[in-house]
Amino acid sequence: MKRLLLSLVMVVGLLVAIPPIANAETRTFPCGDKGNYSVSMPDGVAFKAYRCSGSLTIDSNVKIIGYRAFADQFLTSVNIPNSVTSIDDQAFSDTELTSVTIGNSVTSIGNNAFAFAPITSVIIPNSVISIGRGAFAETALTSVIIGNSVTSIGINSFANTLITSVTIPNSMTSIGERAFELTPLTSVTIPNSVTSIGERAFAETRLTSVIIPNSVTTIESGAFANIPTLTTVSLSENLKFLGINVFEENRSLTRIEYCGKLTGVPITPVCPSKAAAEVKAAAEVKAAADKIIQDAKLEAARILVAAKAAAELKAKQDAEAKAAAELKAKQEVAAKAAALKKSTITCIKGKLTKKVTAVKPRCPVGYKVKK
Repeated sequence: MKRLLLSLVMVVGLLVAIPPIANAETRTFPCGDKGNYSVSMPDGVAFKAYRCSGSLTIDSNVKIIGYRAFADQFLTSVNIPNSVTSIDDQAFSDTELTSVTIGNSVTSIGNNAFAFAPITSVIIPNSVISIGRGAFAETALTSVIIGNSVTSIGINSFANTLITSVTIPNSMTSIGERAFELTPLTSVTIPNSVTSIGERAFAETRLTSVIIPNSVTTIESGAFANIPTLTTVSLSENLKFLGINVFEENRSLTRIEYCGKLTGVPITPVCPSKAAAEVKAAAEVKAAADKIIQDAKLEAARILVAAKAAAELKAKQDAEAKAAAELKAKQEVAAKAAALKKSTITCIKGKLTKKVTAVKPRCPVGYKVKK
């Protein structure tokens, strides 16, 4: 009996100690003329968009844009506020987006987040640390600015887009498989922070020359394969692994600068002279300087886009306020007119008949309203 009582006391104590669960609720917000999207509160997870179209500024209550939250919608532009910290997998895939503004609190962009949308340019803010698989694959991107906190680019992140040049930030340590495959990329700057380049990362691009810094220790199979325009490559002296067919089907490749001992280089490498080494070092210094310029451009572009979005939002709010004021004024005029409108009644007293016209007509004493 004592054990039973003790057990009951412990259970009651636990129930008292457990804090009450906050009441969850779902709120809806408009997106377009007839569309809306749901947000789970208090977590602030956006989900289940319906008939969204046109331009959208995500509400500041949203903290996470959930899995496929706006997928397959007819949105043409979206402004993601600073309240959002995460964009989940396929959040905006298969939309009509041509432009997107990503707030500077977002730390992760999920797999296929913007895939298959006609986006032409994007600025990835400095807050972003990771870009998922296929995040911008199969889009119409021609330019991208990658913030200097990104440490990795996932598989197929920018594959099959229209990007022609890119500067990899010096926060990056790895470039994923097929990251820029099947793009018209003509130039790329790889910083000293990168240690590995994934399988077919730059395959079937339009690169003419590549400088791979000494920080790179691994280049996976086919990383620079099928590039008919590639003529010169400068390899890292610290390479520890060179995959098979890294430079396969590069018929214009005539010079590879490399002083290491790894085999598998498709043509006899040339160990550059001191002068050439100095040129390479100068190129790396230039890449660092370009990175500083890129960061400045990133911040300036972010401020410009944010200012434009704020101005558009204010103009929209002003227009809505003006329309509401005009509607209210019309309603007040109509109400006053209705209040002052005269009407006529017929009054009778025996065989006598009188018509009375007034705002609020009343029959004389002794008369009754004829029905």
